[in-house]
Amino acid sequence: MNDLRRGDIYYAYLGKPQDHEIAGKKPVIIFQSDEFMNSNLLFIVPCSSSAIPKPRPNEVYLPKDITGLARDTVALCQHLRCLDRRKIQRRRAGNLPINHDLFYDICWEIIHLFGLDLVPLRDADKFAR
Repeated sequence: MNDLRRGDIYYAYLGKPQDHEIAGKKPVIIFQSDEFMNSNLLFIVPCSSSAIPKPRPNEVYLPKDITGLARDTVALCQHLRCLDRRKIQRRRAGNLPINHDLFYDICWEIIHLFGLDLVPLRDADKFAR
């Protein structure tokens, strides 16, 4: 499964329910940068179709006509996690283009969750591409 790309959506097994963690077989968005895809661990954003129609803070509504999934879903940004790539199913289920506004919304929610929007960047020009 070397053809994983940022923004791809796969189904993955997220384990058994424990406390408030999302669990079971869920669609997940591959979130990490393509340059780190050779790692055995992947940063993913789990999705759920049961959280619709009113996403809460830190959730981004994803229409099925954008993602290619069978149902509308919600990206659960507060459940960002690292997952062993062996838990990802082999067949791609959909894609959220990384240049789409909804992908930017997910990025913003994660930046906000970590409080990085409040941290001034020293040498910010180093990070500009």
